[in-house]
Amino acid sequence: MPKRYVSRMRLCMSGSTDYWVNNQMGQPFFVLPKTLNEGLIKTLLDDIIPRLDREVLNQPSEEELALNEKLHRYMIVFDREGYSIDFF
Repeated sequence: MPKRYVSRMRLCMSGSTDYWVNNQMGQPFFVLPKTLNEGLIKTLLDDIIPRLDREVLNQPSEEELALNEKLHRYMIVFDREGYSIDFF
């Protein structure tokens, strides 16, 4: 496994990152284990959002989204690692 800095240990250690995606009730929907930490935004764009588009049932169509600005497919909530003006 690649090494990465662990701040609470103040060391470089072998590690991985797991991205947990939960449903609206907080139950796990799926998990993406990553050995290289590419960052949350890259993982969202490359892995999480395409998988949600394929696997989440009963999503509104493009026409329905265009007609109702308050309608959405899903909500993504994340910590400060995902903050980027370009991403939003």
